[in-house]
Amino acid sequence: MHHSPFRGRSRGSTILSVVVFTTFALLLVGSLLSWGVTERRLNYRNALRLEARNAAEALAEYGFSQIRQKLEVRSSVTLDPDGTDALVMPPTWFWSDSNVKASANELIGGTVDLVPASGEAYFFNPADPNNANDPLNGKYVFRRDVRVIAKATVNPSGTPGGEITSYVSQRISVRGAPLFAHAIFYNMDLEIFNGPAMTISGPVHTNGSLYLYPESGALTFTDQVTATGNIYHAAKPGDTSGDGKSAAGRSADITFPNKFKSPTSLKAGGIWKDSTQGGGTAAAEWADFRNYASQKWNGNLQTSAHGVDNYTPVAIGKYQEDPSPGGPGLDESVNSGRSIIEPSNYPTDPTDPDYDQLFEVEQQKYSNNAGVYITVNPATQTITLSSRDKTDPAKNKSLTLPAGNNLVTYKPYVATIVTQTAGKKGSGGAPSNKYPITTTTTVTTLNGSTTSSNVTYSSSSSTAATQKTVNSGMYDQHRGKGTDLIELDMNALQKAVAGMAGKATAPTTAGTVAVTAADKIGNLTTDDWTGIVYVEVEGAPTTDPITGATNPATIANSLQTSLSIINGDMKVPSYGTTTEGLTIATNAPVYIKGSFNADGSTSTANPNSATTPEFGEFPAAIVGDAVTILSKNFNATTSLSSANPTATTNTIEIAAALLTGLTPTNKDGTGKTSGGAHNLPRFLENWSNKSTFIRGSLVALFESRVFTEPHGGSNYYSPPVRNWGFNSMFREGRYPPGTPRVMSYRRVDFTDLTAAEYETAKASFGW
Repeated sequence: MHHSPFRGRSRGSTILSVVVFTTFALLLVGSLLSWGVTERRLNYRNALRLEARNAAEALAEYGFSQIRQKLEVRSSVTLDPDGTDALVMPPTWFWSDSNVKASANELIGGTVDLVPASGEAYFFNPADPNNANDPLNGKYVFRRDVRVIAKATVNPSGTPGGEITSYVSQRISVRGAPLFAHAIFYNMDLEIFNGPAMTISGPVHTNGSLYLYPESGALTFTDQVTATGNIYHAAKPGDTSGDGKSAAGRSADITFPNKFKSPTSLKAGGIWKDSTQGGGTAAAEWADFRNYASQKWNGNLQTSAHGVDNYTPVAIGKYQEDPSPGGPGLDESVNSGRSIIEPSNYPTDPTDPDYDQLFEVEQQKYSNNAGVYITVNPATQTITLSSRDKTDPAKNKSLTLPAGNNLVTYKPYVATIVTQTAGKKGSGGAPSNKYPITTTTTVTTLNGSTTSSNVTYSSSSSTAATQKTVNSGMYDQHRGKGTDLIELDMNALQKAVAGMAGKATAPTTAGTVAVTAADKIGNLTTDDWTGIVYVEVEGAPTTDPITGATNPATIANSLQTSLSIINGDMKVPSYGTTTEGLTIATNAPVYIKGSFNADGSTSTANPNSATTPEFGEFPAAIVGDAVTILSKNFNATTSLSSANPTATTNTIEIAAALLTGLTPTNKDGTGKTSGGAHNLPRFLENWSNKSTFIRGSLVALFESRVFTEPHGGSNYYSPPVRNWGFNSMFREGRYPPGTPRVMSYRRVDFTDLTAAEYETAKASFGW
């Protein structure tokens, strides 16, 4: 057989090629293995860096939480690491199962900086895109910024390269929004079930849910509406009144403004697109409603689905409604907001664990910043005056009223009921052929009744009709009881303030009058004046600011003593620029007789009396357990005998913020409503075809503890045409004296730092 001479050579070349390719493959595999190990190491290092950054961010958030907790119970803090307010680190177990080296971490808070530095109100400009979805958009607030820096180190054992440290900075914006920066502010669920059309001009906020179900007239919101709960086209659960039961069938429109400020309906395609998205439950609220509302109203309607937070005054806890209406929990709700209207009660035991918080609560009270503090004892009907110093109770001083001064007048409730009955006709003696007529007279006060009778004889059996006359004080048909009245005369207050300021004359409802020595409040100086007049009814219920529980009244008729403001149809007295305007506050219910801080001449045109101040108007507020509006010449004499009397005034104009309480829906288990925001100011007369203008802000901050009677229908009143608006003065940052601030918090900056930048920031704190 013939063999090729090249066969052996070919076999050798093949073997050589295999060896070469095998060697190359082995080198490539080795390279790939080496690269894979390096890649894994790089990925691991990147994971560690991410872990370090996440840990630093978590530390900054932990600091944010601490700052918020501190500022919710106190108005100021100093975060010096060596001080009592220093930020603390989380417990070591927090870092369990991680690579974080807890001993190397740092968390430091900086100084609290005013924004702007002058301390003036900060305006959240709607034109700034950063404010587009901020609930405080378009409002003036008092802003403070606090910077927190944090560093976190990870150190996995046995890993080459050593420790990895991340540095971050977070700025926290602490915003104190005046309560009266809202057209309506509710510290609880907000219900509106208006009959006639109702327009609400100005921002609206509720620390609860919105229950909106207008009857025949549309409900129109023209500004941002925010709720920490949800929004429902429905009655509040537990409402079994006529208003509540008809809620589902009510079809009047509800609109909110879109980004072009055009009214845009809550209803679409025949479905109420509330938090339930028409499904009848709130199952869709966190997803569908959030997206739908953001696109539909562009931030002008926000709920819990958008992360809306509660606003609460400093040192005042979050309101919580009773869990069991009409049951054992009736007085156990967290109602600490009411303490803001209560008398001075500074703590005296510095060892009390709640001493700091109790002291801070006192500093928020209207009573402890009152230039004129009026104390009334219903049992003895005595009246005393003093002036209070907010920062140093030792500087409180006594004031006096000259004899005959009518600034404050006490009018105890006295009612006389006279009835006549005819007996059987006599047959002999003196009453022969005559009828004995028995006249019974009952005189009632808050301390009891006395009854007397006498008999006369008449040839006729006819008797006079029962007479019911109120001789002093008044009878409230809503409450179903009489009330003592403390009358505060605005004419007299005008003269007292003018006299304090050294003026010879003062404006009154009767015109300008001379100020005499008897018009002045003795010992009151301009240094004492704060623009706040506080009226204390001794013995009225008080609220524990820690638990919210109510302490019962110690004087029985303190529960039936009210403040009546008269002669208010002119601009309120004002002195100075730092305390511009007037606030009248009390722990009792309030009756406003006639117009207040306005002349009663109103207009629905532009300028609108519900929104536009009169020339020279001052900011004003009325604060109390409840507020009832009466016509100027409301007849107290017939208040017992006449329910729903015709109002004596065609138009009422009130240019003031109203801060008050309410009785929640179904509070007593009977299914009665709170009355809704449209009935937050109560009425007692027939106002049909007559108008009420309120130019200010409506705030429901707490549960009433004196005027606790729920809304009872229309047997005692007929509502007016409601023209309720937001005072543009408040929108511009001019507020009544003592206006409380509700706190909110927002992260405005988060930045990664280098080690050098971290040290520079740390040094800048000056600790």
